Amino acid sequence: MVDELVVVRAGTGTVRQYLDIADHLVDCWGTEMDPGRRPLGTTVDDLDDAISILGLATHTYSLAPVAVELLRRKSGWAVTPIVRLMFECGITAQWVRHVPDSHVAFVNEAARQKTNFAKAVAATLLDIAGDAASAAMKTYPEAYTSSSGGARSFERRCRDLQPGGREYYAVYRLLCTVSHASPGLVEQYFLANESGPGRVPTFNPRPEPETLLLLAHLAASSLVWAGRAAGMVVKRDRLRSEFRQAARELGIESELRLSDDAWLRTRPPKGHG
Repeated sequence: MVDELVVVRAGTGTVRQYLDIADHLVDCWGTEMDPGRRPLGTTVDDLDDAISILGLATHTYSLAPVAVELLRRKSGWAVTPIVRLMFECGITAQWVRHVPDSHVAFVNEAARQKTNFAKAVAATLLDIAGDAASAAMKTYPEAYTSSSGGARSFERRCRDLQPGGREYYAVYRLLCTVSHASPGLVEQYFLANESGPGRVPTFNPRPEPETLLLLAHLAASSLVWAGRAAGMVVKRDRLRSEFRQAARELGIESELRLSDDAWLRTRPPKGHG
C-alpha cells in the first residue's frame, strides 16, 4: 500500500502534530459554529449552496473525534473508511463552493439515487420505512448542468479543483483499497513468506498500519478544506485565521480553486448569457 504513495505528500510533521491540529480545529469549530452563540447567517446569495456546504462541513467535523481517537490507538485499517469519508466531504464542500453549477448537479444526483432506492424497495417484499420510501420519490426540478458528471464521480470533482486534482483522486483510490471487501483489504493481513513451504504467506492478524502519517494528514487537511468552504458562506473571522494557520502547518492550500478545464467548461459560450 505504501509503495503506491509516489505522488502523495504528507508534509514533514508527525502523526501527533497532525492530530493536535485536528483536535484544535474541532474545538474552534464547536465554539464558533454554535448556533446559540451567534446566528449562522449566510454571506452568499444561493441559500441551497450554503446548506449543502454547511452540511458537508459539519459531517466532516462530526467524524473527526472518532478518527483522531482511532489514529491515536494506531487503528489504521479501522479508521481508513472514516478518513476517506472526511476527505470526500471536504473536497465536495470545496467543489460545491467553487463550481458555479455544481449544486444543481448535486441535487439532481441525489434525486436520481432516491428514485432508484424507491424502485428497489418497491421491487422487494420488504415494508421498510414507508415514509422514507415515499419521501424518496419527491421530485426535484431536473436540469442538466455541465457539472452533472462531477456529481456522480468523485474523480471529476477532484479534477475540477486545483491544486491537487488527479493527485487527490489517487489518494482517494488508495483509501478505497482498504475500505471495501476486496483483495486489497485481505492482503493487509498477510506477510510474504518467500522461504516458507510453498511460499504460503504468513497470517498476520494485527498488522501494523504504515499509513498513519498519511491518514492523520488527510484527516486534518479535510477539516481545513471543509471548514474553509463553510467559512466562505458563514462569516467567522477567527475560524478563517485558524484554517490558514493550520494549512501552513500542514503544507497545503487552505482553499482550493477551479481548475482551468472547469473554469472553461462552466463559462457560457461567447454570445450567450
